[in-house]
Amino acid sequence: MAAEETREFIIQIVSVELDKALKNQKGTAYTGAEVIYKDEESKVVTKVMHNNTFKFNNDLLEQLKAVKPGQFAKVVAVKAGQFVNWQSVEIVDAPVQEAKEVAGSQHSAKGYAEFKPETPSKTQVRSNYETPEERAARQVMIVRQSSLTAALKLAELGLSTGNQAFFTEEDIITSAKVFEAYVLGMGASEEATTTVNLPD
Repeated sequence: MAAEETREFIIQIVSVELDKALKNQKGTAYTGAEVIYKDEESKVVTKVMHNNTFKFNNDLLEQLKAVKPGQFAKVVAVKAGQFVNWQSVEIVDAPVQEAKEVAGSQHSAKGYAEFKPETPSKTQVRSNYETPEERAARQVMIVRQSSLTAALKLAELGLSTGNQAFFTEEDIITSAKVFEAYVLGMGASEEATTTVNLPD
């Protein structure tokens, strides 16, 4: 036998119809109650109950008679296997998070609690744009990288023409500085720094 599990949840009543002619999954006709409601995720759900249910729980019948469309209610239900049997439906105040107007409705439902929007955060978001100093530093690094590439190509060109001279790292860097100074419009003896003001 499956263990019973009791749970509580809040619903918003859409409609309640008692003594309604219904059919079960096999097509057998019976009389019962049909409750249409919105669950805690605002999904519309239909709950049907056979009138025999009320023979053993007349209080539930009286509670269903009392609820009105738009009202919120706390449902106490017992789950046994695949069946979920409601034990009680108690009218409650509207949850605060449900206080905003339902999207697409032509009017706000009565019984909603007052809704107060949250105060916007005052945290300032840091800009992703580069500062002029950062942009200048990045441009100098790009020029230096391309100058090193040009210096290496010059060394390769010298070797390919039969020049057997040995090029050290210092030789390559010295040549790169010449290219760098030329690109940045500086004298050959000057060395570029990251604080050079470059045009946008």
